[in-house]
Amino acid sequence: MISRWGSVLKQTWFFAIAGGFISIIIATPASRASIIGLDGRNGMYDSTIFATGEQYDSFRETITALGHTIVPVYSFETADLVGLESLMLKQPYSENSPAGFSDSEIAAIHAFVNGGGGLVVHAEGGTGSEDFVDNVNNLVSPYGVVYADLATANSGVMITGLVAHPVTDGVTVFAVDYQRKLISIAPPAIDLTIRSGEYNVLAVVNGIGGAGNVVMLSDTTLWKDPGAGSDYSLITGDNKLLLENIVQFTIPEPATISLLCLGSFALLRKRRKL
Repeated sequence: MISRWGSVLKQTWFFAIAGGFISIIIATPASRASIIGLDGRNGMYDSTIFATGEQYDSFRETITALGHTIVPVYSFETADLVGLESLMLKQPYSENSPAGFSDSEIAAIHAFVNGGGGLVVHAEGGTGSEDFVDNVNNLVSPYGVVYADLATANSGVMITGLVAHPVTDGVTVFAVDYQRKLISIAPPAIDLTIRSGEYNVLAVVNGIGGAGNVVMLSDTTLWKDPGAGSDYSLITGDNKLLLENIVQFTIPEPATISLLCLGSFALLRKRRKL
């Protein structure tokens, strides 16, 4: 009798712990807080820098409201990216980044993505950004897109007609203003807009083989605070929802936790056989 109950208890213990691990695997991606690096160097003015600029207060509040921690990033070498899970960059401007992204920074960013980190790259059409089109195109070249030499849409454009994807989930319309559109979108990139020309503003790469997800946009003013000077802002259309989707899409899956759980399953099975 004792032997029988001992066997039952062992089986119950195994399935209880296994069920707990499964719950962790399922629940963690939706609830896990992450560390997101925001570009602290690039912007036309100090007020338009992602990490610290006063015109992006609501942008940062939207990210932290999702439970994530923001870290300003002023240099993009390998050591600067350690500990980050996602990185949001802005096209350099001649006003405050005369060298743009260096070759070693671009290599470090590529390695960050290849290692599982998420990346969001924003082009821009503002004065001073035109000197860095080749620079930002070098950065995004592995991801299949090319940004235009000339900026367009001075008065903004409303974007409709979107491809179904986690980034566009629930989004029916968003708006960009004085953008640098994508003139080429090829694999591994996926064009998330159905219409062409001025509507080529958003592309993604679904990371595979352990690489991180990548999002490429044609503009940064769509994240600005209301009244910050652009025709459209964070509260236009579904801009805010689009930002939330992008943030969540570029957060890496907790693969390490999953592998640990699978390893624990194997260990438990082995112990049952002994």
